Amino acid sequence: LLYHYYMRDLVQMVVIAIMMAGLALVVVWPYRVSGNSMEPNFHDGQWLIINKIAKPKIGDVVVFKYGNTELIKRVIRPVGDGWWVEGDNKDFSTDSRSFGPVPKAVIVGKIGF
Repeated sequence: LLYHYYMRDLVQMVVIAIMMAGLALVVVWPYRVSGNSMEPNFHDGQWLIINKIAKPKIGDVVVFKYGNTELIKRVIRPVGDGWWVEGDNKDFSTDSRSFGPVPKAVIVGKIGF
């Protein structure tokens, strides 16, 4: 009988842990920087956490979908229903100066909390 209660508690803890991990992935997501467009603040290969529910504001760093990839850039200003974004390393960054404003719908999230 004691074994039955132990197993029930164990199963409950495992289910709760899985639910919490799933919820965490809805809110945050790991992201690996690719390239040097955000140097000196973020470096190629660096791992960051994306907050998927926070609303970006001017100065925040965001990750967004661009074609078949994701890019990381800093929010400079709002433009209509989107954001003007630029890399911190302007000499080596493809950003809104090349492709225009980023629609809010393609923003994956902002870096950090």
